[in-house]
Amino acid sequence: MDSQEVNFFLDTIMYGEASAIYRGRCYFFNGPCFSSTKPSPEALLRMEVYRLEDTRPNSNAETIIFTTSQTTANACLQAFLEAKIWDGRTFWEAAPEMEWI
Repeated sequence: MDSQEVNFFLDTIMYGEASAIYRGRCYFFNGPCFSSTKPSPEALLRMEVYRLEDTRPNSNAETIIFTTSQTTANACLQAFLEAKIWDGRTFWEAAPEMEWI
């Protein structure tokens, strides 16, 4: 992704869902949404990233590679941006090799 695509991609996952390919593997980004479980009295938002193990239609083979629960959507995004989930790299380091699909 180039810098313009990266910014649009991040805006998209802040308010919804997206998919990308990184090093030949497909990933699904579930942007911040209210968590059904509340470990604290504050409403929590949860963000998750899944690696799809099987991309055939109707396949549910996936692995959660990142999850965070935070009190704000911005905090979820910041935790995602700092996580080294891309072969030991952050999103910013891996983004040039990603293709938004």
